[in-house]
Order: sequence, then C-alpha cells, then structure tokens
Amino acid sequence: MKAVSIIALTAIFAAPAYADCVAPTGNVTVPDGSKATLDEMLAAKKAVNEYNAAVEAFNSCLNLEQDAAIAARGRNITEEERKAIDKQYAERSNTEVNRLQAVADELNTQIRAYKTAHPSK
Repeated sequence: MKAVSIIALTAIFAAPAYADCVAPTGNVTVPDGSKATLDEMLAAKKAVNEYNAAVEAFNSCLNLEQDAAIAARGRNITEEERKAIDKQYAERSNTEVNRLQAVADELNTQIRAYKTAHPSK
C-alpha cells in the first residue's frame, strides 16, 4: 500500500513540476585540448561557465517549485508526502548537477591536454 501511495504522490506532483522548470540543455562542446587553439579552449570555458549559471538558475527554480508543491498540500501534508516531494526534486537537481560535473571534468582534462601540447602558454 505504501508503494502505491508513493507512486501516486509522485504522479500527482510530477506533472506540474516538469511544466515550469526546464532543465538546461548542456550542449557544451569541449575541444580536444591537444589540438585546440587558445580561442577554442577559452570559448569552451565560457560555455561551461554559462552552463553552470543555467544549472544554478534551474536549481533555484526547482527550490521554488518544491516549496510551492509542499505549500499546496497545506498543513495536512504527511511526512511521507513531504519526503516524496523532497526526493523528486533532489533527483532532478542531482541529475543536472551530475551532467554539469561531467562536462566540467572533461573541460579540465582537455585543459591539461592543452597545457601539455602548448607548454609555453
């Protein structure tokens, strides 16, 4: 019964949640640092910084949505309902933060490759 009610809660809150906060696309191309120009590396760094800002804005939106979802349930919200809402929003946030981290890690790898290929710069 608990599993059914958690699934039902997730379904109830998922529809409005996904309507407002749109996850950033994260379409950042990180060039091969061993072959890239300085301008290409700087452009990639700028794109990652912009992606980071978009993820931060997305997470701020999620926080507002989460607060609204909890408030909509009123004073009668159960601990189980609150936990289900918290979990849903944490998963969405974590997904985007993990994607951003993967792109940032790739950029850092390529920066090291760039520095190895261009030791004087």
